[in-house]
Amino acid sequence: MASPNYRLFTPHQAPGRALFKLYSSLFAAGIFSVLYYRLTHIPADHRLLWLLLSLAELWFAVMWLFQQSFRWNPTDHVTHPERLPPNLPPVDVMVCTADPDREPPALVANTLLSLMAYDYDVSKLAFYLSDDGGSELTFHAAYQASIFARHWLPFCRKYNVEPRAPQAFFFSSENSVADTGSGTFRQDYNLVKVTAISKSFCFLF
Repeated sequence: MASPNYRLFTPHQAPGRALFKLYSSLFAAGIFSVLYYRLTHIPADHRLLWLLLSLAELWFAVMWLFQQSFRWNPTDHVTHPERLPPNLPPVDVMVCTADPDREPPALVANTLLSLMAYDYDVSKLAFYLSDDGGSELTFHAAYQASIFARHWLPFCRKYNVEPRAPQAFFFSSENSVADTGSGTFRQDYNLVKVTAISKSFCFLF
């Protein structure tokens, strides 16, 4: 078992558990009261409808009970990235898509750009795109994303922007950067956005 000093995260009990347990207990009492009423007050007429309603409520009660297994004792996890070993292992990332109608090429391209902007050793990152549909649109979007990455990745690493998908970043209400006091941020921000629009990368947004 790993020493606590080397764990990458530390679990803590989430606040408000007592209130949630009280709420769950009252909710359970209400459910069992309804089920008890259904069993003890079967009408003489419309028994089929009564049975169907009872089965629906029983199914709701069972599903609710199953959900409490991971809600009864909630925990928070504090991560410790400073405990990562200096020599990180190589990572292969597979991005799977199949239908350009259900999974728009712009979404695939944003996913690829977000993954490429990971704070990780670039020599140890490899990306693979699996397109079961063989869509030319998806291929073109991935190709355009690889070109736009020459502008997007340096911008991400310079200012540590979040989120790192272009569509999510440029449409977010607040662009979070590590160095907001830099006078060149707005200039670089506009340059990247103008480059994307002028070179037909605007489909990413």
